Amino acid sequence: MGKERENIGFSSWNETTVMWNMDDYPIPADIDDLVSIRINIEEALGRLGYLGFKLVNVHCKHLECNKIEELRDAGIIYLPPIYKSVHG
Repeated sequence: MGKERENIGFSSWNETTVMWNMDDYPIPADIDDLVSIRINIEEALGRLGYLGFKLVNVHCKHLECNKIEELRDAGIIYLPPIYKSVHG
């Protein structure tokens, strides 16, 4: 047989971070209240047993400036790209 896997401890009160890839999953066209998206994400995590502090981060290559402000107002953190592609 192979090696036994070690169990990693889990606490439902640990901090949970959601990384939202807006390039592949943009804001739905009919949504104008980003707070509701953050609340829905947090509630879904709570139903799954994640009860600690929750962070929602967004990353994408091309984001309109007005969306950055809307995200911030909704408590969602925008993570700008930190490097340029070496292939392009």
